[in-house]
Amino acid sequence: MDSIFTGRDELVVPALFPIEVTSALARRAGWPQPQIAKYVARLLAPPTRVVAIGVKRARAAAQMAAVTRLRAADALYVWLASREGVPLVSSDVEIRQRGAAACQVEVP
Repeated sequence: MDSIFTGRDELVVPALFPIEVTSALARRAGWPQPQIAKYVARLLAPPTRVVAIGVKRARAAAQMAAVTRLRAADALYVWLASREGVPLVSSDVEIRQRGAAACQVEVP
């Protein structure tokens, strides 16, 4: 995350990203809402690029889900990395195994 926060790397995320981060921090880490909001705002600050997901992009991500047999959100991240030509960074074993056919997947 240091490379993101210092501006050395661009973070490209689907519009679902802030919802997922907020949910994870609230449910698993038990962070208070103001702390979560501050952290998510920092993540979404430039150079982060948030990609809107409309009907056409949702169809393409759904097709990726069918091909990779990944859960919906996971397939969305794989589809976006593939579309943008950027590596997907994930510690999730299933994403690394199934998503590798569609995009470059790296371990954090």
